[in-house]
Amino acid sequence: MPKSEVVSGVDGEEALPPSHLTEDRPLAARIYALATSLRRSAGESFKRSLGLSSTEWPIVATLSVGPASFATLCDRLSRDKGQLSRDVAALVERGFLVKRRDGRDQRQLVLDLNRENAAFVEEVLRISHQRDGILWDGINQVEKEILLRLLSKLYDHARSSRIFEV
Repeated sequence: MPKSEVVSGVDGEEALPPSHLTEDRPLAARIYALATSLRRSAGESFKRSLGLSSTEWPIVATLSVGPASFATLCDRLSRDKGQLSRDVAALVERGFLVKRRDGRDQRQLVLDLNRENAAFVEEVLRISHQRDGILWDGINQVEKEILLRLLSKLYDHARSSRIFEV
């Protein structure tokens, strides 16, 4: 077996890596496998704690770091404007989100978590921080910085190379 495919198993024994981590799989497939697993488990966490649907929780999680324009949210989530608009309207109606016009550009709609709904905001942040803590566990600060830089670099390169265009 090539050395790159050997990983430590129980008690230091050699073991095969999970199939989604082998070097012979395309990078996009490996990233997709990780993203799908994270999306699925996050969806269950947000549904169980807050009753959010699989299309609503990414909106809430994205806005947990601060307000964003509707256009920015569409871009960050790679979502269709129509579907996103329906989900935002449902979240506003349930009191989870607030929307306002941008002070600098009245044409822009700015969305944010409803900070007056403190219990909701606290639970969103608790779930998000707990999940991040689990993901970062066992990864040191240098590795974290490298990973974040590489992910940004991959994303920027993919955008500039127009690979996202269908």
